[in-house]
Amino acid sequence: MECTSVLADVKLFNKSGGESAPVYTRQKTTFKLEHQETLVSGEIILPAGLEKLEPGEQKVLTVHFDAAQLNVQLARGIRFSIHMDDSTIGVGNILEVTG
Repeated sequence: MECTSVLADVKLFNKSGGESAPVYTRQKTTFKLEHQETLVSGEIILPAGLEKLEPGEQKVLTVHFDAAQLNVQLARGIRFSIHMDDSTIGVGNILEVTG
């Protein structure tokens, strides 16, 4: 998978707002980007030394989007939601496009 990487500020919803399980590095998931109608596959890359991101936590981390599925130009400030199965588990905001 050719990917486009971004640095993003990500917040997972707490138990009452979505999934109650943590997210681990390299976990595959889907994303809904602002101004794009379809979901995009990708993965979350946690900062070095961080084993998992728990529900309710917020961190700056890397997200890899499947470049073939993108039909919007990624840029600073674009918001997205994070989906696991049929649940929305969190939200993010692109801080920087890194690759």
